[in-house]
Amino acid sequence: MSRFAAVAASLLLLAATGPTAVAEPDAEPHEATPLAPAPRRDMRFEGTWELRRPRTAWRSRERAIQRATARLGLFVREPARRQLREKIPVHYRVVLGATPEGLHTRAGAYDLTLPLDGAAHPWVDPWGASYRVRQHVGPDGMLVQRFTASGRSLTQTLRVDGNEAALTVVATARRLPRPVRFTAGYQRR
Repeated sequence: MSRFAAVAASLLLLAATGPTAVAEPDAEPHEATPLAPAPRRDMRFEGTWELRRPRTAWRSRERAIQRATARLGLFVREPARRQLREKIPVHYRVVLGATPEGLHTRAGAYDLTLPLDGAAHPWVDPWGASYRVRQHVGPDGMLVQRFTASGRSLTQTLRVDGNEAALTVVATARRLPRPVRFTAGYQRR
């Protein structure tokens, strides 16, 4: 590796890890001066969100499950639909908040705090299922969370407009002929 490449890699690593302190030139080697706090990301999605029209959201999810499983065999279709209803809940209340570790999300029995860095982080749900979770804020301010596990994925995208939000859910699985895709409307409380 050339000297230039080594310096560039060091700078990239330093930028990615976000140092908490920088040594002063005249200070002892082990003393450090804290950096100014990093600028806060746009967190317009922070707060408590409640379904605007619960029946509409549940019907939207049900239609999406029906469409996604319509091509499955007769004996597989109903068990698949039951499983999808269990695995893709429509939460009445969702609470989102910034923490020093990243974003805290609480929805029903789900409670997770992970960085908003787009990297895959391991997470175990309340029932013991393991996932790799990626979450980030897109350039347009949308929150994107993607849960993946052995041949299946669930992507949730939250688009906020003032005190209203649209949560789009897309679930895919290897054995599912089509993705389950629906949108639920939320209102800030």
